[in-house]
Amino acid sequence: MDTKTVPDLKTEFTRVVKILDSAVAALHSDHPAEDDRVALRRILTEQKERDLGTRLHVERVASYAYGLLKAMGEEEDVARFLMNAIKLHDAGKIDMPQELLYNARKLTDEEFEQIKLHTVHGAERILNTSTGPLATTAAEIALYHHERLDGSGYHGLKGDDIPWFVRITAIADTFEAMTNETRSYQQAKMPEEALAAMQDMQNENDGEYFDQAAFDAFKDIAVDMFHKSREHKNIKALGEKAQHTTDIRSRIHGMKPPSGQ
Repeated sequence: MDTKTVPDLKTEFTRVVKILDSAVAALHSDHPAEDDRVALRRILTEQKERDLGTRLHVERVASYAYGLLKAMGEEEDVARFLMNAIKLHDAGKIDMPQELLYNARKLTDEEFEQIKLHTVHGAERILNTSTGPLATTAAEIALYHHERLDGSGYHGLKGDDIPWFVRITAIADTFEAMTNETRSYQQAKMPEEALAAMQDMQNENDGEYFDQAAFDAFKDIAVDMFHKSREHKNIKALGEKAQHTTDIRSRIHGMKPPSGQ
């Protein structure tokens, strides 16, 4: 891979933050509300056509986040709005090279920097599609969903600088990634194992990795939600199809499955 062609993460992040800040500011002016759902659905359709595994992932993350929001007492309209915005959190993976997304080996530092760019590319893709309320919220989530309270995330945001709905997304995203059976680079964990691993992360970072209140609420509902998500016939069929797609793409790119499979 020619790393010279990979944009600088910090430069790209700073550039897109300015675009996002302008869009957020416009929402608090006389800018008319925009119904941007139809436009944003096109991104999800494109993602499904390019990478069914990621499309399934974002649906599950949104579902977990919705359940967590409701468990924490959010009103239905807020929870549903955020659920729809969260579905776009990985929009930037549409542009990622498949040899990176379907790679079983450890990535080089340069390749990992390129993976991190999916947060920037996703936010920009969303804002290029619309700057309505749903799109602007989705862009914030796409840009910041790998941030952690202790500042160890992709872009180094800490604490209250991370929007509260992004913290919700981060918990749901981490859990789904650990339990996802379509990733070529890992064996899927059972939900109890994933929660234990997430608790270890929290402990190792003095309770400043995930939002503690949200994580506590999530631990109460995650296992039940995991099993219910696997009971739905359509979701199960989609998961099997995504697994087949992952297997084929891993072969195309000459990759081996994780050890133990």
